[in-house]
Amino acid sequence: MDKLEELVSKIRGEAFLGSSTSPAVMYHELPFEQLGKIRSHRKGTRARWDFISKHISVNGKSVLDLGCSVGAFCILASLGGASKVVGIDYDSESIEVAKYAAKELGANVEFICRSIDSKFIEGLENFDLSIWLSQWMYVVKQLGMEEAKRLLYVVSKKCTTMVFESAANEGRGAIAGTTQSGIEEIFRSNTCYSKVKNIGCAPNGWAKRNILLGSNGESKWRGYTALVERLDFNSVRKTFDKRFNWMVVREKEALIRLRDYRNFPKLLSTGENFVEMTYCGSFQKILDKAQCLRILEALKNVRITHRDIIPKNLLTREGVISLIDFGWCLFDDEKDSPVPSPEQLGGPYYNRVWNDENAMRICLKESGVLL
Repeated sequence: MDKLEELVSKIRGEAFLGSSTSPAVMYHELPFEQLGKIRSHRKGTRARWDFISKHISVNGKSVLDLGCSVGAFCILASLGGASKVVGIDYDSESIEVAKYAAKELGANVEFICRSIDSKFIEGLENFDLSIWLSQWMYVVKQLGMEEAKRLLYVVSKKCTTMVFESAANEGRGAIAGTTQSGIEEIFRSNTCYSKVKNIGCAPNGWAKRNILLGSNGESKWRGYTALVERLDFNSVRKTFDKRFNWMVVREKEALIRLRDYRNFPKLLSTGENFVEMTYCGSFQKILDKAQCLRILEALKNVRITHRDIIPKNLLTREGVISLIDFGWCLFDDEKDSPVPSPEQLGGPYYNRVWNDENAMRICLKESGVLL
């Protein structure tokens, strides 16, 4: 028996979540020809890495792998040109295997054997990329959902980009009843990334889990006049051309008028070219007719015509639907100021007539709900 076989034979699933449930069977495979004779529970590691690598490069980047198991992704990152790789897992046997495999393959990886918590993550340096696959659902089981959400946020502050995955409806992970879209909303709502992309399920995808890619930086959002970025849990809308600063003024005024109503962003701060507000979630299928009616009633009460009620301006976070984007709205008895072209606003949802009720009706109808 060689050294690797000896190490693997020590793994016991009952004691360590990072291990397989059978002796001498690794949880994750080591997809390297030199080390490929060891049996493993989870296959397709190389295919998953190749799938992720199509969307992001590790060359020259610092990489943090949370829940690294036997270190396959860490080794692949190092051999792929990463400038620094750190792998963390609290299964000591898995870390022992990972260290041996990295040495055999000439990969430069620092492996740390310990559990993951917010205080520890906050003490780490910043990384270009974090890889967090599967292990997050065990954080939910160990620490509870709220702490797991907080840990998502802490990691996102430390890492410019994150590759994330979690099983849904997974009893062992204490998230029974959660869908893949629910996992995506948790990720969007509890990280500080400005861009979140669902890149789909990798070949031989484990339990049909979607892989999410979160990254920082400003991103154009819904119109040529403004940019939106995520800062902590808030959203910032700002103009990039002084000719459109009036949109910030209108957004601010609208949110002040609507401050006592639930289904709208809350104004946090404002300046000459920006308005900061609470984050309202992501676009989802609209199913709650009652909330949509409350939105229309609130607009009527404060005498605002929104003029751009479209599905992508109706966001959902933790079950609350919010109407956003008031840059083109009209106040009180205004008729035509400002005057955008029909192509800039609601298009088919308004049929060239600024009627918010008709637009909301079309949005609901597309979701299978009648107003």
